[in-house]
Amino acid sequence: MDALPRHGLRKLTYPVWPAGQKVAGARALYLTGQERLAKRCAIRRYRTQTGQITDDPAGFAMTVGQIAAFAGPRELFVERRR
Repeated sequence: MDALPRHGLRKLTYPVWPAGQKVAGARALYLTGQERLAKRCAIRRYRTQTGQITDDPAGFAMTVGQIAAFAGPRELFVERRR
């Protein structure tokens, strides 16, 4: 038996890719200025994703547009039903 419905809980997912795109059924949670600042700082700490690692020319790095999409004013969540 699934514990979620039994306890009145919902299962929310966080669509990561493609950032900045419309996601069917998504609901927005708007972030405060302080939350956005914390998120931008967290993104910058992931050197492997922001192109600060240079020893692998084929390595993954987020584009400026992707970073901007992830640092936006809202988080999107989608409720998944079973």
